[in-house]
Amino acid sequence: MKKSIIVAASAALAMTLSLSASAQRYYADGMQEYAYGSALELQGGFAGSIYNVNGEAGKASGLARGGEFKLRYTYYPGRHWGFFFDLTADNTSANGLNYFKVLNKADGAAYRYARNGYYGYGTFEDASLVAIQTGLAYRYDFGQWSLRPRIGVGIGSYSTTSDSYVRYKRDDSGDATFHYTYMNNDSRDYIEGNPTVYSGSSVPVLVTSASLQLTYSIGHHFFFSLEAGGKFCPTTIYGKRVTSQTKDAYNPQTWVEAVYDSELIGMKVEDPDTAVSENFSRMAGSMFNVNLGIGWNIGWNRYVSGKYARRR
Repeated sequence: MKKSIIVAASAALAMTLSLSASAQRYYADGMQEYAYGSALELQGGFAGSIYNVNGEAGKASGLARGGEFKLRYTYYPGRHWGFFFDLTADNTSANGLNYFKVLNKADGAAYRYARNGYYGYGTFEDASLVAIQTGLAYRYDFGQWSLRPRIGVGIGSYSTTSDSYVRYKRDDSGDATFHYTYMNNDSRDYIEGNPTVYSGSSVPVLVTSASLQLTYSIGHHFFFSLEAGGKFCPTTIYGKRVTSQTKDAYNPQTWVEAVYDSELIGMKVEDPDTAVSENFSRMAGSMFNVNLGIGWNIGWNRYVSGKYARRR
């Protein structure tokens, strides 16, 4: 009996040492294929959103630019399929010069433009999206490299604003119109008088996403990544456009005003009595991004722990 126990113990020890040596060989050789089940990542990079402008000659499109920050956790129960949770923040805006170039095309090059009330060109089509998502992930590892597509769904907070501007006729007559855009308003036609209620700077939106990531591991726990993807928000948001004409700034009622306001002769100001408003709706903007990132493999190497009895 004692001899049988010694033989069995020796066999078990030999098997354990064999598996350990095999695992350590994979580990020592830099074996990273499907070795870890969890990963924590930080990413940052370029974000862009496409916007459309409706003008008198048709529609024109432009690109608003900005950045994205992402924090993500991914867990793979097995070698290939897994799921993730992430938090992302995107911000984009169109510089006034670029926006007016697009607007000029939409209006058929019939006007000149200027930001209203301030020096400089301002920013237009500012958009911000903060989202929390979960979804499916897949990984295909080859050596220290890994290819990882993902699809996700979640909720987010979306906001967009646009600076006001003045539009002048090209004939230099001085005639102008003032244009304002208010976003995220709710036209409540079920209330008598049809009031417009502004719900604030952000609205809740549904978020869906798709991305493709390439990673490269340094050592056993640290890796770099390059990822490209997009987020789509199939949610309707509301806005209001207000347009008003100009009037002569010099309009004295008394001789004192005629002298005091003489420097206003020939100048134009906005005429609020001519304001015309228009409610509209559109889909919340979509974001696409290209990010660089760093990540950490968390937990035990599955070849060392013995979860994988053999290589793929």
